[in-house]
Amino acid sequence: MPSRMGNVKGLTLIEIMVVVVLIGIILAIAIPYYIHYKKGTCDKVAQSDLLKMGAAIEVFNSRLVDLGCDMAGPTDPVAYWTTARIGSLVGDYYGWSGTNEKCDVRISVSVSVSGANFTACAVQGADAGGGNRVIYTLPTKGGAKISSSTGACQGDRYLSGNNTEDMLGGSCPPEF
Repeated sequence: MPSRMGNVKGLTLIEIMVVVVLIGIILAIAIPYYIHYKKGTCDKVAQSDLLKMGAAIEVFNSRLVDLGCDMAGPTDPVAYWTTARIGSLVGDYYGWSGTNEKCDVRISVSVSVSGANFTACAVQGADAGGGNRVIYTLPTKGGAKISSSTGACQGDRYLSGNNTEDMLGGSCPPEF
């Protein structure tokens, strides 16, 4: 009786093990680079979200001018921004879709005599050492150049909103 195994060709156990080891080495090198790439992307998303929010604030300030609001009144338009009011910019009217949920972007505002500073960071962003994240800052006075520093990622998430109307309602807010 002729043997059936005589013409069968296949891989030996050693060849299969070599392939598995090579795949493991490639993955061991590629996965850390991919994770670093994703975290760096989240940092850029935080920067982008901050710039988009800044553009929405410019639309709001232009609307104040269009309404003839007293921009030199008791409240500086810069001091108008609080954490609660930032959320009212989310939606189609001001053109800001909010912060990125996947990267967990946080935005905060601090107001001082020299103006307001808006900061953004990505909780899922790259670790800058000691658990700190890259913090992007957008000043409202003295130009709109974004600077970066490191620190704890704080602030609020603005994930969704459906503001399709001018939050001013066609008149100046009482603060102006």
